[in-house]
Amino acid sequence: MRFVVPALVFGLTACSDGPNAGEAPVAPSDVQALPGNGFIRVLWQDNSDDETGFVVYRETVTPEAVARSLVASVSADGTEWDDLQVEAGYTYRYAVASLGDATESALIEMTGDPVGPLEGDLTDCTVGDATADDQDADGVPDINEASGWTVTVTDGLGNQTSRKVVSSPSSGDTDGDGLCDREERQSGTDPAEADTDTDGLSDPDELRIWGSKPTDVDSDGDSQGNAALFDGNELELHNTSPTIADTDGDGFDDYVEIIEFGGVFNPLVANTPRMQLDFDDNSSITLNIAYSDGSQQEESETVGLEREVSSAQSNTRSSTREMWAETGIEASVEAEAGFPGGASVKASTTVSASAGYSHTSTNSVTRESSQASRNAYQNGLTTSQENNREIADGEITMGFTLQNVGDVSFEMSDLRVAALLQDSNDPTRFTNVTNLIYTDGFDSGSTTLGPGDVKPNLLATATVPANRALDLMANTENLFFEVADFALTDEEGRNFQFLAETTNALTGQIIVDFGNGTVIDERVATNVLRENGNIVGVRMADVMTHALGLEYRTATPDNGSPSVLIGVTEPEGSEIAVDDSTSSFWVAIGSDGIAIDDTTAFDDIVLRSGESVTLFYVTDQDGDGLFSHEEYQYGTSDERTDSDDDGLTDFEETKTGWTINANVPPYPGHTFSDPTVADIDEDGLTDAEERAAGTDPYNPDTDDDGDCDGPSTAGRCSGFADLDPIDPTIGADPTPDPTAFFPFDFHFDDTAGGDRLTFIGGCDEYDTGVFGADRNNLADSALDIDVNDECSSDSSGTNAGLESDVDYDFDDAFTMAFWVYLDNGQSEDWYLAGAEDVLSIRMEIDPGDDDYQLAYYESGNPVFVDSVSRQGQTWGHVAVVIDGNTVRIYFNGTEVASTSRAANFTTQPLLLLNAASRESEDGSFGKNGRGRFDDFAFYDEALTDDHVLDVYTQSSMLP
Repeated sequence: MRFVVPALVFGLTACSDGPNAGEAPVAPSDVQALPGNGFIRVLWQDNSDDETGFVVYRETVTPEAVARSLVASVSADGTEWDDLQVEAGYTYRYAVASLGDATESALIEMTGDPVGPLEGDLTDCTVGDATADDQDADGVPDINEASGWTVTVTDGLGNQTSRKVVSSPSSGDTDGDGLCDREERQSGTDPAEADTDTDGLSDPDELRIWGSKPTDVDSDGDSQGNAALFDGNELELHNTSPTIADTDGDGFDDYVEIIEFGGVFNPLVANTPRMQLDFDDNSSITLNIAYSDGSQQEESETVGLEREVSSAQSNTRSSTREMWAETGIEASVEAEAGFPGGASVKASTTVSASAGYSHTSTNSVTRESSQASRNAYQNGLTTSQENNREIADGEITMGFTLQNVGDVSFEMSDLRVAALLQDSNDPTRFTNVTNLIYTDGFDSGSTTLGPGDVKPNLLATATVPANRALDLMANTENLFFEVADFALTDEEGRNFQFLAETTNALTGQIIVDFGNGTVIDERVATNVLRENGNIVGVRMADVMTHALGLEYRTATPDNGSPSVLIGVTEPEGSEIAVDDSTSSFWVAIGSDGIAIDDTTAFDDIVLRSGESVTLFYVTDQDGDGLFSHEEYQYGTSDERTDSDDDGLTDFEETKTGWTINANVPPYPGHTFSDPTVADIDEDGLTDAEERAAGTDPYNPDTDDDGDCDGPSTAGRCSGFADLDPIDPTIGADPTPDPTAFFPFDFHFDDTAGGDRLTFIGGCDEYDTGVFGADRNNLADSALDIDVNDECSSDSSGTNAGLESDVDYDFDDAFTMAFWVYLDNGQSEDWYLAGAEDVLSIRMEIDPGDDDYQLAYYESGNPVFVDSVSRQGQTWGHVAVVIDGNTVRIYFNGTEVASTSRAANFTTQPLLLLNAASRESEDGSFGKNGRGRFDDFAFYDEALTDDHVLDVYTQSSMLP
């Protein structure tokens, strides 16, 4: 039957100015149609060198009619096309023509009988009842079986040999190979030989499984006559594709990689350019703060980002950290609950076109840089809150070092790196802050690097919106980088477009991170394994064993789930295996589309083109649920569950967090805290206390009412704790004003209550030697004590001291606070402050030692002596709080002792600096004291811890 096509198809004409205008290209030849499982493959020989393409026509052959149509257009130099739109029970004929600029060549019809798609592994080749003309009822008349047909086999050099074959009229499958005689006749194969072309693959396997040619020993034409690359040997010896000449799509076909290069290149792993970007110290973030009306020059807050010391964790891919961020919380929680020796988690991520060709290493800034950045953030906010100020924008300057970590030289230009910020409130989300375009450091716009070459000092600066700049400064540890785009050409002339379109179409990415600095990152061939002729990807068992050549172990978890990965042996190294003692295990992370779940065994995970699987060995030595690479990111220790000793584990601070309950903008909201600093906002509350209070660990005044959340010593708020730090209508309990206050600013007057101090004895209160410099080096602003020389009228000095004009209530609630400075060379103890025959606070001195211990006396007898020596020749703040029967003693705002009180309550004058003649129990106490005394305050109530701290803090500040 002659192939019929519409006449109008051949009536195409067009104008052409070329020398061969109007001439049709040479027609193709040897058109064949091979049945496949659910498809039909059309093949032809390309005989022209000027065609613009090919067209394929199809006729559907049925008893009722012949339907014909144009079914495909194929690009120039094409030699095959798979018809996927065919149905079982129908047979088809095909014809192919070459296309020229203006006309088509002659239409060349296929040889052989009409062809239908295979219907799977048939066990019964009968198509109806046996007849005298068809004894085996296989659909092929006996006369045709006896007359047979011609089989043409192509060898590895393209030479063809033909032979006549016949089939048995008494058996529907003469050679018993699973391919019925009628299918053998359709396919042009030998019904008496299971492997027509003797290439090591049976005819049904070639047609049904691999989609290769059963009459051609080298279906993909890559052998150049070498039997090692015939179809069967490609699969058996090399695990390469019998239908794809360049299995890994890297531009080097299998013959070159296996035969010419002698196995130096792996035909299952794409040999492509590989570059690595390492974050360096030439990096900074800047806030630009300007007057709203532009009347004055803008100011800026700039912080440099210094890189943490390189470690094994810094080799982890930034992209791996991103994927882990999206899935690691799940794995961490499961690990805390007792992980069953392995894990499989699925990351909902896509694979970038540059995956497998470029990567950035993990960046981690030093804690000093992180702290400086947070301070710059706070300073920027404070400055911007001044009148007519605003944060205009920000800048990010990032420095990188570019390194060629592959074995292929390349020239690169137009490098763009995306800066991503992980959301502190939702660690699974990343925001693109900006794209940094790198030109500085490139010669003439590009740079060429050979294997191992390094290009340092690549700098790029980009302007970012004000809010993004603030986010960066507040969360430098959450900054990620990934290569966004680049232009690349290697020494073979391959550019990045070739890699993205060709290599990516034939490979998937596999990363094996051993967690100790060793990382394998490859693109492996995914188009070898087929089912029914269709590409199905590559099993993980083949990836590990054949593509990467790695030894590995799997095991079935106790819960009966499919096997998981438990150990991988490093190249030329030892096995890295599951270790329950350090919560160490392997986790498999797959990109979108990969089936990694509790129902899939590790060996059966399938990697397809354009997808990615990461095998990541994670360790949690301290068992806090935060893994070593995360500890590196946050700057915490993997040997301590609570790196900053603030009462919260590192996991709680970085993964759990808490809700800020204040109802003032920008709250309420969720927050995480800094796991390296117990009190990052210096408000006097640890992160554990902030969580308990529902406050912001980065804001010392969460409810913005002017009072610190806790008893701050940083001077950034009022200095005493807010009674309700999340309610702006309720502030702190302010420190009460003192009943009496003696500043000793060249006088002895009480500036709070009108009292006055007088000397006990003949000391002249206006003697110039009585006053000296205070702790801020202000002249004549402190009492300069030299008891024996200045403040005594007799040589014994027994009645030196100061006494108040009025009586004070030394009852069940009062506070005394003062500053004191001990000169060197002291040998006798001091009486500092108290009431006659009732109580006193004293300074006990070890002769020959310039240090002292604080002591509390009642009725002349010691009740408490501090065991800690306080440094002499420096100012110290002392406070004594009487609260009922309890005495609390403070030094520099911190309680150092608490004891019980036995003395009776009384009302009488205040005594300072030894009043020997008025206290009979120790008449010679402190007669030779030398030093300074300042800012004595008396409160007619017991101050709280916060109040004492506030008194110390506020009086510590320079005026």
